[in-house]
Amino acid sequence: MPMNQWIKAKDFLKTTFEISVKNVTTHTSVAASTVIDLIEVNENGLVLKLPKSAGALGHLLMIRIVRKKEQQTKNSTDFTFDFTGKVIAMDALEATASAVSLQFYQFNENDWKNFLKESAERQNSVNALIKKVQE
Repeated sequence: MPMNQWIKAKDFLKTTFEISVKNVTTHTSVAASTVIDLIEVNENGLVLKLPKSAGALGHLLMIRIVRKKEQQTKNSTDFTFDFTGKVIAMDALEATASAVSLQFYQFNENDWKNFLKESAERQNSVNALIKKVQE
């Protein structure tokens, strides 16, 4: 199969995640200028890189994740997922940041399933591309 048939420009569109965090327990927000990263996604929650001051074990955090594609097509839209999660673990990453494990507390199950499905589909396309390149 010629290379130009399996490499598609749309597979290389930049996707970003904007994540905002508010600690419901302490009624404080994490500053928008702070680096917040999505580290891991799992079935019952996720792990975020957050400033150490964002919370403590047992705190409830309200999270908003907005997925944005750099070039939108007429059929694509930004995806927003809002949830409240309970801090179940914190591991130091740096002097000022921790990996915070959140277990879902309140969330829309259909939105989460859609997020997982899209993430899995994207990963499967990357895996297929790598496999084709290696052949």
